[in-house]
Formats: sequence, structure tokens, C-alpha cells
Amino acid sequence: MRLKIAWLALGTLVFSQTTAAPPPTPACADSVFRFQTNFWMNLHLFLRAAWRRRNANIPVQMNVAQLDAAEQRAWTSALDAYAGPANLSLIMDGGMVRLSNTLSGVEGDGALPPSASIDAAIANALNTAAPIYRVRLWPQHRREDDDWIAAHCSDIQRFDQPVKKAIADALHATPPSGPILVDVARETGPTLAYTTTGPDGTAGHTAIAPQKNGDPELALNTILHEISHTMDDNIIDALNREAARQGVRVPEDLWHALTLYTTGEITRRFLGADGRPVAGLDVERAKMFERNGWRSILAALQKDWQPWLDGHTGFDAALGSLVHDAAVTAQK
Repeated sequence: MRLKIAWLALGTLVFSQTTAAPPPTPACADSVFRFQTNFWMNLHLFLRAAWRRRNANIPVQMNVAQLDAAEQRAWTSALDAYAGPANLSLIMDGGMVRLSNTLSGVEGDGALPPSASIDAAIANALNTAAPIYRVRLWPQHRREDDDWIAAHCSDIQRFDQPVKKAIADALHATPPSGPILVDVARETGPTLAYTTTGPDGTAGHTAIAPQKNGDPELALNTILHEISHTMDDNIIDALNREAARQGVRVPEDLWHALTLYTTGEITRRFLGADGRPVAGLDVERAKMFERNGWRSILAALQKDWQPWLDGHTGFDAALGSLVHDAAVTAQK
């Protein structure tokens, strides 16, 4: 179970007709992350989002009026094929996870090759929409993706390895050995980023939206938090064991509030020690907890979990107090 909760900020796209080949995606890979800009992942997530916007009468990002009649029919046909996938979770649905993992490994932007891992109707929709997306939007999207990687890579690689270790230590979790594959793509749903299980040989698969993570500190906070989602099972198991020991039930999303709080605190400390501004991260964390209805959980984390992060109590004691207080709060 891996999830990153945030809020969607929609923007207006400027269409580009250029077909000039963009420069190669800037290299950005180490033992923690492997970033890429992938045509098929971008198109897949864009079509899913376009169907959801159309269905909800939200302004769409592809200006269909600029398409000729044949293109309009092709684009509409591709969107119609996404009626099913658009209603499935990118994170929780196994088929959607497998589809994303498969697409992330397809190189280039030519015709999508046949694959037993891709439903024929979806493959046809992607190939139908590809020529339109390739000309109308992909040059801009790829530039945005590549610019984001180039702007943030050195920052990420400066902090990702020590932060990964700090997260594992704080959660008493076993860190994964493989890198997290990161696809930079605009359409991540109502999230700044999300992480699922990844292709073979990776620790996970993250999608991050560049236009929502432009601020350097926010970008770091977002991507470094995704490391924790490769260790979700460890902290979920620990919370469940402690709840069973106490004979109580805790909120289903306590695990996520806990990882958000923990990784936010760790990132804030690393950035603060580096002389970077962190006040904005504190404000964003408070807003996020408020939006998700976690006010009482935040109070329990500050009272019970913060002492562990500050080195004033042990892990087991902090976890026991947190489970007790979160369960009591949940029953009020």
C-alpha cells in the first residue's frame, strides 16, 4: 500500500506545433533514484486525466477545437477507451500498476509494440492518440520534465542517501536495495507524486508532477518522502502489531500520517542544517494534515512521536503511546 496525498493545482497549457527532436533526457541516477522522461507514461497518465476531466466537466488540457476532424475523432476514440482505466486507482489497482510498469520500460515515441502486459484496447488507444499528443503537447511536456530533472537532480542526489538511511532508522524499517524508478509526468492525479511497486530490479515506481513541485524545498520534500513508500509494509506491520497488543483499533490512515510527519521532519532537519529555508515546509505540512482531517492525529504525533524523533524516548514507547492516543481519539 503506497500513497502520497496532496492537492491538485491545474494550469493552462500553451500548445506547441514544433516537431523538432528534443535533446536527450538529462541523466540523473544513483543508488536511491533513477529519473526518466518517458513518452508512453506521460501519454497514459494524460489520457486518464483527460477522460476524468471530460467526465467531470472540468476544462480539458487538450484544445480539441484546434484539431482537424480526423484528429478529433481519433482523440475522442482514445479517450472513450480510457473510460474503464480512468476509474481505477493508479496506486491500488494491480492492473494499472502493471500497465505503468510496462509502459515505463518502452523506449522512444514510435508505435507501441504489442505486449501481453497491455490490454489490446488500451494499446490501440495509446497508438491512436500518440501522433496527436506527440505533435501538440509532447514537446512542451518533455521540456518541462527534462527541465525539472536538470534543475533538481543535484539537490536530490545531495540528500537522498542520508535521508533514506534516516527514514529507515526512524521507522525501524529495512531500506530497499534497488533504486526507485521515477517518471516525471504532469498528470499524477490529485497528488504531488505517488509511488507503487516497481518493475523488476527496482525498489518502487514513482510518478512526480514537475509543475506542482517547482519550489526547490517542496520538490525535495516531495521526492524524499516517496522513499518512505518503499518501506510502508514495515511501519504498517508495526502499528498493527502494537494495536493488537493493546486490543485497540487505529485510524486506517495512521500509517500514512506517520510517514508524512516523519519524512517531513527528517527533510526539514537536513535542509535546515544546510541553511535552506524550511518555514514553508512546516506550513505545508500543517495544511496537508488539516485537509486530510488529521488534526487529532497531528496532535498525537507531536505529543508521542516527536520525542522519539528528538531522541528523548525509545521507538517502542513512542509507538505504544501513539497507538493508544490515536485509538482513543478515533473512538471519540
